Amino acid sequence: MEDIFSIRDVIAAFFRQFRIFFLVFLGAVSVGLLTIIIATPMYQASGSVLVKFGADADARVNNPAGNQYTSTVDRREIMQSNLDILQSHDLLKMVMEKIGIERIYPSITEQVGSNDSPLEVAIYMMERKHLTIKSSQQSNVIEISVLNSNPEVAAEIVSNIQTIFIARQLEIFNKPQTTFLQEQVTLAEERLNKSQKALRDFKASVGMSSIEEELNELLKQKSSAASVAFQAVDDAQTKLAELQDKETEMLSTYREGSPPLITLRKSIAEAERQLRERQDSLNSKNGTLSEQTSGINKRITKLEDQRNRYNDLVRQVQVDETSYKNYLARSEEARVNENLGEKKITSISVVDSPSIPVKPTTPRKKLTLLISMLAGGVLGIMCVLIREIFDESFRTPKQLSEALGLPVLTSFPKKDGAMQLFNNIEHLLANVPQPVIQFVSSYEGEGVDDIAIDLANLATSQGKNVLLVNTEQLQKDFAQIHFEFTKSHNNSWTIITSSGMLNSELGKSLAKLASGSIMVVEAERTRAPVANEVKRLIESLGGKVIGGVLVKRQMYIPAWIYNRLYK
Repeated sequence: MEDIFSIRDVIAAFFRQFRIFFLVFLGAVSVGLLTIIIATPMYQASGSVLVKFGADADARVNNPAGNQYTSTVDRREIMQSNLDILQSHDLLKMVMEKIGIERIYPSITEQVGSNDSPLEVAIYMMERKHLTIKSSQQSNVIEISVLNSNPEVAAEIVSNIQTIFIARQLEIFNKPQTTFLQEQVTLAEERLNKSQKALRDFKASVGMSSIEEELNELLKQKSSAASVAFQAVDDAQTKLAELQDKETEMLSTYREGSPPLITLRKSIAEAERQLRERQDSLNSKNGTLSEQTSGINKRITKLEDQRNRYNDLVRQVQVDETSYKNYLARSEEARVNENLGEKKITSISVVDSPSIPVKPTTPRKKLTLLISMLAGGVLGIMCVLIREIFDESFRTPKQLSEALGLPVLTSFPKKDGAMQLFNNIEHLLANVPQPVIQFVSSYEGEGVDDIAIDLANLATSQGKNVLLVNTEQLQKDFAQIHFEFTKSHNNSWTIITSSGMLNSELGKSLAKLASGSIMVVEAERTRAPVANEVKRLIESLGGKVIGGVLVKRQMYIPAWIYNRLYK
């Protein structure tokens, strides 16, 4: 049948299928109530621990520099590590053994098989169902919640988890390493002393303290020697130029051969000699500057040859020194952590100790009942819609008209249904004198006889002469009866009733004699394929189906709602 989409059709379907809806709704609510009744009350105990970082932590694991800042990544890793420890199999096993499996799960031994370990089953149940451990990204607090049928046991489990967790954290993170690290410090110190001695011996063998420093000093000496030599030449040239200028001035005043001029020329000759000597010393390979430069260059060449060896020794000293410092710092850290562990000091603190719960957490009676009612309502509506969608019977005249492709002449119950049927037949067969009207149905008991009797009475009151023939009670030849009736009565109607048309041989034989056949369809009983089969049968026999009548309609919707929906 047609799909249901509109709100009006949904409401109509709801009232029509209210019994199904009610049964499904009642079933869902009953399941909810049964769950509330038979469910074992579970009590939830909660506690929390604080994981301290940086300056707040007593034990600074792997933080030798005393850095108080903990990066986001490090913090997340530490928090996850502690969450994993809290949920570890060994920790839960220790809690179970300390409290006792029978106290936590009293009937556990009866529930497990002979091949299963009650302890392992209890741990599995705790992990999967009854233990909740969580922390937020913005907080350093880890919350621990446990469900148990005994409120005192629930609180005891949380308390033991906190205690054993702190002990496990101390055991894992504060294991004594002092002896091992002291040995590593001694070995690192020996390696450092060895590399330092090798560097000192090398410096002594080449006669320097630092290659880089000595190279810089030699370059300075070389530059300084050249500067001094060139400065001496410049000074001699300047002195010679001054004496020559003075000679020029004296020639304008003194005569050749005068004592002052002779003395001056001797000074000029001496200056020229000194200039030549200094220039010769600067340019000569055997001069003072060449000797100094040659010695410096030889020293530089020797130092360059030793540079690689020197750099290797320096790097080895640096590596050994860094290793020594790291082991020394970690050794001190291990010593501090060992002392903290002996005093039971850790970076974990209990923030909230569990208290014995007063009221059970589950089952949540109001919530369970509300969910069951909502589920029942949704499932009920779904069942109603599914039943309506797959229901092939007729419920409205519109469905009948669309399925059979026929006009619906009237429907019952209806106040003026008989008059509407009479008017429609008179209109359809207006051009047929003394018509023969056959009322047919797919099944017996669909009300064909009642409709025919009502129509006959109404037609009689309207001045018609009516012959009413029931095929089940017909004992004479219909053609003879009809001929005699029409011969003696003018303005006549002949009405034939044929119930169960598919099995009525006489009804089939009369179909081709009728001026028009009218299909009577019982609402919510006759299916569309059956009705169509009857129609095709009549047409195959030479008959003509002129319309349909929908009978026994059920008005499920209250009148005040129906009037709003359909009027």
